[in-house]
Amino acid sequence: ITNSCWIKSTSGGHYLSYGEASAGRQWSQSLESGKLWLRASANVLSTDAATFGDNAWHHVALVKPASETTAGVLVYVDGAVQMITASGSDVLTPPTSKMVVGKLFHASAFYPGRVDDVRQFDRELTLAEITHLASSRGIEGQP
Repeated sequence: ITNSCWIKSTSGGHYLSYGEASAGRQWSQSLESGKLWLRASANVLSTDAATFGDNAWHHVALVKPASETTAGVLVYVDGAVQMITASGSDVLTPPTSKMVVGKLFHASAFYPGRVDDVRQFDRELTLAEITHLASSRGIEGQP
């Protein structure tokens, strides 16, 4: 699975989330202290660089591998792969609920920035496809 979107903010918050709180299938993507974070139940991944809360538009793509382990997750910002730090168990259970844009799925606080061109693909996008999304905002033939 690949999630892709454009974000812009100077402060933190959840920009994409989905899951069922009671079933342990929770996913959220957020910007905190300039870093990008993925929380998947007990798993936490974050980019090592803290340069994304600069009030500029950034294309973010998160690729979750078919193996469903934290070791294979790739985070791209503006078409470039990022170094990430992971903690928690290595199993990522994908949620089955609808995606929520601009806030954590069960919370009332909204993302204090902008989110645009949100897409979810049912496969792992290639580097070439992610680079194309980051440079032109689209992949021909894709939804």
